[in-house]
This record gives sequence, structure tokens and C-alpha cells, in this order.
Amino acid sequence: MGKVYKVDVETMISALGGTGREQRPAITALDDGGWLVVWRREIAGGEDVLGQRYGQNGEPVGGPIRVSEDGGYNISPSVLALPGGGWVAFWANGTGIFQRQFDSGGNPVAGAIRVNTGTGSVNEPEVCVLPDGGWVVTWYSNQDSDIYQRIFDSSGNPNPDGDRPIPQNTAGTQANHQIAALAEGGWVVIWQGSSGIYQRRFDADGEVLSDDVVVSAAGAFPSITGLSDGGWIVTWSGAGGLHQKRFDKNGQAADVEAVVAAATDGFVHHVTDLADGGWVVTWSADDGQGRGIYQKAFDKFGRAASDAHMPVNTDTAGDGTWPVVTALNDGSWVVAWQSNQTGSHEIYQQRFKMNEAPSDLALSAATVMEAETSDMVVGTLSAKDADVAIAGDTLTYTLLDNAGGRFAIQGDKLVVADGLRLDHEQAASHTIKVRVADRDGLGEEKTFTVGVTDRSPEKIRGSNGHDVLWGDVGADSFSGLGGNDRLVGDNGRDRLDGGLGNDTLSGGYGNDILIGGKGKDAFAFTAKLGTSKTNRKVNFDTISDFKLREDKIHLENAVFSKLKKAGKLSTSFFTIGDKAKDKNDYIVYNKKTGVLSYDPDGSGARKAIEFAKVKAKLNLKASDLIVI
Repeated sequence: MGKVYKVDVETMISALGGTGREQRPAITALDDGGWLVVWRREIAGGEDVLGQRYGQNGEPVGGPIRVSEDGGYNISPSVLALPGGGWVAFWANGTGIFQRQFDSGGNPVAGAIRVNTGTGSVNEPEVCVLPDGGWVVTWYSNQDSDIYQRIFDSSGNPNPDGDRPIPQNTAGTQANHQIAALAEGGWVVIWQGSSGIYQRRFDADGEVLSDDVVVSAAGAFPSITGLSDGGWIVTWSGAGGLHQKRFDKNGQAADVEAVVAAATDGFVHHVTDLADGGWVVTWSADDGQGRGIYQKAFDKFGRAASDAHMPVNTDTAGDGTWPVVTALNDGSWVVAWQSNQTGSHEIYQQRFKMNEAPSDLALSAATVMEAETSDMVVGTLSAKDADVAIAGDTLTYTLLDNAGGRFAIQGDKLVVADGLRLDHEQAASHTIKVRVADRDGLGEEKTFTVGVTDRSPEKIRGSNGHDVLWGDVGADSFSGLGGNDRLVGDNGRDRLDGGLGNDTLSGGYGNDILIGGKGKDAFAFTAKLGTSKTNRKVNFDTISDFKLREDKIHLENAVFSKLKKAGKLSTSFFTIGDKAKDKNDYIVYNKKTGVLSYDPDGSGARKAIEFAKVKAKLNLKASDLIVI
């Protein structure tokens, strides 16, 4: 799992003026990719609930707006986003929980509406939006210390059942509740009871699916979020720090209880699900100068990010508390909190993104001319990585398979490393394997096929290595230079020069010139022969520098079929003169002219087929020829 990076910089959310303290933020992602933060602000004679909307680029959309209507103490703000871009804000005011709906442009749809029907003192509204566009509101009753809920449809109409209590079998005070919608419908409410942390699950119609279930026998200030797989995560403060437990979609504990952070202030924290199925937990703890905000991200398997306990706030002066977090649809998330770092209380926010592995690795071009020069660019490598723009990420390309040393990478370019190994006649294509990785080492691997284009005719100079050069139709010219080279002309009037080293030269079909050069060279005759009438016209090679006791002539027994088994040429098959004398004189060497002939019926009526020529008057013997 990759690291977490900050997107842009920490910002203070400005208010409508005045000097009152700003506290208790709530946050939600909007349908358009942006987000909305609401909070309470002290004013003369009361408190207001304010809101600030942000676009998906992180820029404010307009200025702060007054969410609550004038009058009294409007506290404990909460907010949810609706499908289509609208949103609903909630707050408490004395005996009432109120809500006010806004459209996607941030305009009020109507005035504030009272949620609860009871008349007792209430507080702490918590909300969740349902898959059908409706929503559920829960709140705490100061009158009987219980938690209640009410359901609204997508048009904002309340369920006629009125206020419904949540706990059924839990005695004592029920407080610090939260609610989360589930991916497959329904919702879960959690709360802090006198004997630990409890939860109760409801179906999509609001019917109870489970009795009060004990999440933990001890703890306080629980938080909850639904996950994309239909399950949910519960976090709470307890002995030893901040704890979490995951439940599957059937309500069964999917993981054992785990400690998220050992050092917290034991107060408010928040958890939310991420777009990739993971989740992120935020909390406040001592940072050496007061209280700071921290976070820890997990993937869908519950594995923590590599930079766990990452500080959220950049400015560590004063106390940062009440962290809340929301996940955006691009995989990033935004944390908001309250801080007195300037001497007053303001609301701050910071956006984050988990580093993602690059994807869609591509090569712009995948063909190369055979025997291309070194460092010639074959194509440009590219990959998609959303983190490049957000976190200043950089991509590195590496060859995991360079096709036997034929290719290399220079920056983002695939280049030729050894063009002499790019021979269309030997292989019309090669496969390479490339890995792209970001600065955290996250990456993708992909195999590409690089085609080798034929060059005709070929004029190639080898290297001091052991080169293998193979021609095609046309008058090819190969120079092996140093090393033990293998040069094959194939079809055409070729010129093969082995240079230094122990080389093997095979002209193929056609009238070729073969130059062994220094070293112990072999001249191979493997192509079909002409006839006694066409031999010098179609397939007759000239060996320019055959050296006795060093060089050899190789004869393919599939072509020179009378020679049969491989090995040294039998002396009985070899004769010197202008024609065969015996019936098994298959190889005839005319010392006067230097011409070598093959006579498949020896001294029979058929004429011999001339196939090669060496220097005249050379003392060539049967031992200079090898059957292959």
C-alpha cells in the first residue's frame, strides 16, 4: 500500500465576519466531485450554522453562506449530500432538530423544517443518505437520555411514524451516537451505553434487523462508516488508545478488534470509507505543542498505509480538535478540524490522496529496422498516474526483459542496445517486459512485442563480439570484424567478410564472395545447388582466401546427399582433376582452375555441378572438407 500525500496546502475556511469562535465542523462530499463544510459560529445572542462549498479542484465556490435561519443557539451542525448535487444541513436548537435543503447551486429549496415531533430538549443530530435519495436523521434526547431517529424520502417527506427510539434492550444513558448507510440498503446506528459500545442494524424500510449488539464492552465516542462491500467499520476510544473493528455485510465481525493509535486524547475522532473500498481514521492527540490532528489510512484488506499516524495539520500551534473527514469520488479525501492556533477558534481543512500505482503502460511505437544503430529510439513509454499532478510524483521505466540485450531504456524512451542482434531473418519480432514505477515503488508490468523490419539489401558491419548476421533476398554485404561470427547470405549475390576470429560463412543461394579473413574459418554450403547447365549462373561461390591447415569447407549432407553421414570427408569421395575417375568420386577439385564440383554419380554419364572456387593450384585435400 502506498503513501499518503497532501494535495495543495492547509487552508482556513473564512467566515462572514465577526469575532465569534468557529467550532464543530461537519463535512460531506458532493455529487459534482467537490465538498461542503458546515460549522457553528458564535454571534451576539446566539450561534449560527455556516457553510462553505468547494469545487473538485479545491477552490471555493462562492463565499460562506448562512445555513441556519436567524434566532437562538443553532448548534451541533451536520450535513449530507444528495444525489444530483444538492445537500441538506441539520442542527439542534433547544427542543428542535432542524433541517434545511439546498439545491446543487447552493440555493435554499425552502426554509428550515423541524425534524422531531417531541418537545423535550434535544441535541447532536447525525445523518446518513440512503441509496434511494432519502435520508435518516438521528438525535440525542436530553430529556430521557435516549437516541431517536426519523426517516425521510427523497422528496424530503418524513415517515409518518414520527420519532422512533433506537435502543431497545440497553439500560442507562445512551450517548455519542453515529449512523452509517450500508451499500446494500439499510443502515447501522452505534452509540455509547453505560456498559460499552453498541450497534443496531435496520433494513431499507427501517425495520430492525438485529437487537442491540455489543461492539466493545468498554469504550467511548464511537464512529462508523459503511464500506463498499456492504460491511462497515466501527472505531472508538478505549483502553490503550483508538480501536477499530470491521463487520461484514451480514453483521458478523470480519476482523478482531485492533488498535489504530495508542496515543489519542480520548475524545473525538472520525472514520470514513474511501472510493477504493478502504477507509481512513482521523483523531487528535498530543503533538508536543498542544493537540494535533492525525490520520491513518487502510486499504480494503485492512492493511495500513506505509506512513501511518500521518500528521494532518501543518501549523502545530495551539490545539487542533474535532477532526471530520469525507472521501471524494477521485479517491482523495478532505479532513476538516477546529483550531485555536491564531488565538481564536477557526475551521481548517487539508486534502489528501493515497499514492496509486501507475497504470495503462503503453509504448508509442513498436517496430525497428534490423541492424539499427545503438541508441536509436524505438518508441516512447507512457503511463497514467493521477498522482503526478497531485503529489509531484515521477515515473521510472525499467526493462525486466531486454530481449537478450537487444533493447535498453533511456528515460522514457525504448532504444536499441545492440542492433546487430536485430535480424529480421532470424526473428521477425522480439518480446520485452517493462515495469513503470512511481517514487514509492508502486508500479505496473507489461509485455510488448517489437517487430523487426527487413532491410534489403543489407550492408552491415559487425562488432568485435560474436555476431550472427543473416541476409535475405538481395545483394547483401556483411563484415564480421572481430569475434567468432556467423554470416549467412541467404539468396542473392552476397559479399561476406568474416574479419578477425574463427568465422562461419554461408553464402546461401546465389553467386557469392566469401572472405574468411584471419582466424580458422569455415565456409558452409547449405543451399540447393544449380545444375550442370546453370551452376555458375545461379549458385557458385568464390572463396577468396582459403587457408590450408586453418580453414574448412563444410558440405551439408542434405544437399550433397551422396556424402551421407557427417564428419570428415572420406578420401574415397574426393578426387583431383577435371572430372570424376571412379563411381564414388563425388567431390571433384580442379587444381588448375580452383573449381570444386559435386558429381552425384561419380564417373557416370551425368555431368558434375560446379559450386565453389578457391585459389588455383591450392593443395586442397579431402581433410579440408567436412560433411555436416
